[in-house]
Amino acid sequence: MKKILTFFVTFILLLQIPMLISCGNKKGNLPDNDQTDDMKNVVSYEQLYDGNAKQKYDVVDNGELTRASYGYMFNDLQGYNNWYYVEGEPSNYTVLSFTAGVWEGQNGTTFSNGVFSCTTKAGYIYHAKITANYQFQGTFKKALTGGGNITLCVYKNDQKLLDIGDIIVDEADTIGRYFSGSINLEFGDKLYFAIQGSNAYLNPTITTKSLNDSLYTTRNPWGAYGDVHAYYHDNTVNLYHLWNHGGDLQWQWYRKTSTDMFRFYDADYDTSFVQDHYMSYDKSPDLIDYNQYIGGRDATNFYDEEVDKRRFITLSYKTNTPGNVNCDLTLRTSLDSIGFDWSNPSIVLRSFPNNSGEPECSGIRKIGNRWYLYTGISGQSVHGIGRLSYWVGGENQTIDQVDWQNLPTNHLDGEDLCVPQIENIGGRFYLYGWMPKIYNAYHWGGPMNLPREVFARSNGLLGSRLDQMATKLVNKGKMFDVTKDIVNALSGSVLVNSNNISMTGKQNSANLSKTTNASFVTFNLDMKNSTEAGFTMTANGREYRLSLIKEADGVYMQIGCPKDPTHPVSSKIYYGDLNQTNFSIKAVIDGDVVEFYVDDTMALSGRTSMTEKEFTPGFYSNAQAEFTDITINRLAQFYDIYD
Repeated sequence: MKKILTFFVTFILLLQIPMLISCGNKKGNLPDNDQTDDMKNVVSYEQLYDGNAKQKYDVVDNGELTRASYGYMFNDLQGYNNWYYVEGEPSNYTVLSFTAGVWEGQNGTTFSNGVFSCTTKAGYIYHAKITANYQFQGTFKKALTGGGNITLCVYKNDQKLLDIGDIIVDEADTIGRYFSGSINLEFGDKLYFAIQGSNAYLNPTITTKSLNDSLYTTRNPWGAYGDVHAYYHDNTVNLYHLWNHGGDLQWQWYRKTSTDMFRFYDADYDTSFVQDHYMSYDKSPDLIDYNQYIGGRDATNFYDEEVDKRRFITLSYKTNTPGNVNCDLTLRTSLDSIGFDWSNPSIVLRSFPNNSGEPECSGIRKIGNRWYLYTGISGQSVHGIGRLSYWVGGENQTIDQVDWQNLPTNHLDGEDLCVPQIENIGGRFYLYGWMPKIYNAYHWGGPMNLPREVFARSNGLLGSRLDQMATKLVNKGKMFDVTKDIVNALSGSVLVNSNNISMTGKQNSANLSKTTNASFVTFNLDMKNSTEAGFTMTANGREYRLSLIKEADGVYMQIGCPKDPTHPVSSKIYYGDLNQTNFSIKAVIDGDVVEFYVDDTMALSGRTSMTEKEFTPGFYSNAQAEFTDITINRLAQFYDIYD
């Protein structure tokens, strides 16, 4: 969608070339990375997702959210932020002492960095400094496998909280169990998280306020991201994004930074370190080919080491009036490696005639041994903003050797992830886009997707996934087991074993007698002879579905609500051929935001009308199907993603 801008900034690159930057008729300076990186210096997942505390935590006001780690991290003081480390029974405990970087007890207890090893009870005690109702939660798991099972129980003073009970974790379970509760505490009351066993990890959270702190919360005063672009520098993801917080005519660029891929914080708008790749605004006369076009926008200027020249691709307008939009996606090449002078005429990469859409926020990236041209084509969704469309160059071809105009169009996500950008982050590639705040209508700006790694598949097409480290981090432990005691067959024929559900009827559905909220769901699906099967979420009388659907030309991933007359299909994408029957599935569900992953190969983002936090999980199929290894886990929150 075309957007009007009154705000602009300028900046000087390392080459001292003044440029204005934009994405969507917007001025500002939008950096990105050199896209010819051949992956020689790939940053490890551990380094990208380094969320470890680097210094002692500040003092937390009484009643505000506090975690056990706020007491002990880089600290040898008992009682800091009201946390104590003890061993013994609730009615007869002793505090641990700090020796050579490790907390130790008289009965052989050791505690360091959230890991307890003890033969008797030991753990954390929180001292209430105000009288209030306290919310608490945590994930209890093994830090290292082996050494026997571990046990956790929670006490108020010396009384066990029976609604929590004993939590037993198997010696091989490094994902663990999630628990939560609420308790009225008076000043001086103690909440004791008592652990028994070796290599037991726990970092409980306590607050008198809310524990809902979604990873999808933008933390902007205006509550949304728009046209997000990332630049990786000095082990930091610099996220440049746009928002019209002052109204439709007040567009402005902002910058957030993250050193761990998940937690972004406001930062000064600084582009002084940006050198290799950036966006350029349409009024730069040395870049736009005004001999052929009346104007342009949303353009990428980058250095191509294969030809030792700078490249410039842009949306170039032939006509641009309401009902009469004709444009091209064009390429210009610098006459030298500096980029002061540009070739004429522009080369047409793709044409978009007769109001067929405008290629917004386009980019070109070399991943592996191929170039990939991508864009978001406006007008192709109920939101009016385009999903990621892309075209694949041939192996070992240069940009100039590819016949971009005649290549088939591919997609990497559905319509609910708008104008996503593929960015080079530490030698890997990640996808950043935004999801509209309104699920069934036009609305510019919204929450950003979780980190999404992009990679080249063996067939040359792109795939995307929640990578192995992000998968581990978002999973905060199983909330309950899926057993026959909690599965309700609603229709068809449903058989249940522990964490497995078999369906053998013609129209099968089952839900659980549990409700959940922010969740990370995993399972394996064997579609057998069904042509449609998946996971369901029921809230406020509506059933929402994450589906795999077999159609004439292949298997599709789909997010939708069949009984929603305004928008029954939120998002859909082609997955693969009809021969595949078995699939491994992950799903992130947080209110009306859903992200659906299959086989660590493709992902689909979706917005729904499911604004309620609580939903009832379930499964369905239209014929024989089997769901195995089901887990319903707690989805990490902003405050505990790095437990």
